[in-house]
Amino acid sequence: MMLSSVLLFLHLSGLAVWLGAAVLLTILFAVLKKQSDNSLLLLCTKLVNRLLSVAALTVLISGGGLIELLGWRGMDKPFWLSFMEQAGGTVILLFIALFTWQSRRLVKRLKQSKEQGQASKIAGWYAGAMGIFTVAITGVLLVVSLRLA
Repeated sequence: MMLSSVLLFLHLSGLAVWLGAAVLLTILFAVLKKQSDNSLLLLCTKLVNRLLSVAALTVLISGGGLIELLGWRGMDKPFWLSFMEQAGGTVILLFIALFTWQSRRLVKRLKQSKEQGQASKIAGWYAGAMGIFTVAITGVLLVVSLRLA
């Protein structure tokens, strides 16, 4: 029982960090689109890779561990639990893959280009993509919270 409590704590803590930081960075990237500051933009992209990706991975691993530990794998589950497992897992994997791949490309482009317009485009892309993922995370959280049958 102790392990399931630890996994639940990691799952909820990771979700709180992931969603909270995603909302904050969405707002910050939107501001940076209008007033681009290359050093702050680089810091924010590093935060996405180092903080948000780790938090998302923590949610994925702890969620998988909970499903395995509690014996829910392969069983008929209520819709909300299946949705959390499948949609939540898909959102996490897409988030990690997209932002890891794009961050490397965009950081290289940002370091090479000193144009103000380039930084604005990059910040706009991040704001949009981060906003979409924030809505997706919140959607999964809503379905799970309401425990829709």
